[in-house]
Amino acid sequence: MTNLKVFVGLLKLTESVADELGLSGLTASDRKILELLWEHYSNEDAVFTVTYRDLLKTSRKSGFMFSKAQLYKSLGKMVKMGLVKKEGSERSRTYRFIC
Repeated sequence: MTNLKVFVGLLKLTESVADELGLSGLTASDRKILELLWEHYSNEDAVFTVTYRDLLKTSRKSGFMFSKAQLYKSLGKMVKMGLVKKEGSERSRTYRFIC
């Protein structure tokens, strides 16, 4: 029972922080993709090029699967929310984290 209580407490805390940061509009898939992007590209100097294959390889290790359409839908949402900025042309896969 204690483990469940701790888990539910962490869920509430996570939701509270997401609300405070204006991120409550992210779905569970969006959040997982954001986590993958951060893990995969946060060590880049500033600008990074998203490749579906690289992220899919990383996500398979954790058992999370997603489509290319889901990736770009999530990225579009993250751009609108101000988490990442699209660099280059409309069709480029180049982004920058906004911290």
